[in-house]
Amino acid sequence: MNIDTSESVQSVNTELSSNNKADTATHYRLSKDEQNTLAGRGEKQPPKAEELDVPDHIKRMIEQLDKLKEQFELAKERLAELKQHKDSQSDAMQQQIEIQSEMVMRLERQVITLTQGIADAMQEAGVSDPGVLLSIIA
Repeated sequence: MNIDTSESVQSVNTELSSNNKADTATHYRLSKDEQNTLAGRGEKQPPKAEELDVPDHIKRMIEQLDKLKEQFELAKERLAELKQHKDSQSDAMQQQIEIQSEMVMRLERQVITLTQGIADAMQEAGVSDPGVLLSIIA
């Protein structure tokens, strides 16, 4: 009984060579939203300011906090990109990294300060539900 295996070996070799070409494709970096979606955290959206039962001035503060958080995340991503740049040792790149680091720290302080301001405003307005504050911070 003779079994001809030359054709099957050739097809396996062809499949392996095509897989090697696919392995050399360019690298794709997932965004935070994509990572959260894949991790199953994408569907848990914090309530919008309009949905909360708080006074209007606190809603505006919450909207401002959302904008600040978004700016903070973008600044952190930009800093990470700068640090991974191939010329990160050059003086100009080091200066950009330093400037971006300072921006990230400033934005983080603003987020913390505004969060504390929202907590104080909620206390003054008589909103005592800690769940509301936690949903804002998340």
